[in-house]
Amino acid sequence: MSYKIIATILTDTDQSTEGLDAAITLSDRMGAHLDIYVVTISHTETNTYFMGAEALMIAEQTRDAMAQRDRIKDWLADRMHGEMVRWSMQAATVQGPALTGYLARKLRFSDLVVLPKPYQDNPEAATLVEACLFTAERPVLMIPKGCKAPDSGWPRADGMERRSRGAGRRTRGTAVAGTGRCCGYLYH
Repeated sequence: MSYKIIATILTDTDQSTEGLDAAITLSDRMGAHLDIYVVTISHTETNTYFMGAEALMIAEQTRDAMAQRDRIKDWLADRMHGEMVRWSMQAATVQGPALTGYLARKLRFSDLVVLPKPYQDNPEAATLVEACLFTAERPVLMIPKGCKAPDSGWPRADGMERRSRGAGRRTRGTAVAGTGRCCGYLYH
């Protein structure tokens, strides 16, 4: 199967490199267009402040998230310079509860989403995976730390059934074979 549009989501330059590198490699190998979404999340809990102070907290945290978004955009422009793949980038700063709706709208035309595997040092990764799988209903290829893009002979099914911890829905998991070890997990 050849994918025409491959997407990846960057929330941080340190946490997202495996997903970005794998997405670039797969896009190049399959001749697909790469959509890169730079999304920073403003985690403002408005119900814990006095009336009137909420606006100040929202403005400050949103300004910080927008500055982080601009740093990621600059890093991405340097990283993608010289890559021989068709790519586009869209950047946004969203409030936490609006993330799933934003991703569902943006990813509706993507054939595959490539993300780094969620670990405890990246709190947004699990939310991104669940938003892509269940809200946007897109297949997700998760790349573990230290792994590269899978070889051309993927996916190779091993019949894994997974249950998402948050949503309680069944997903079909497929181990993706690389050179001598598993290089990712494709969920659809």
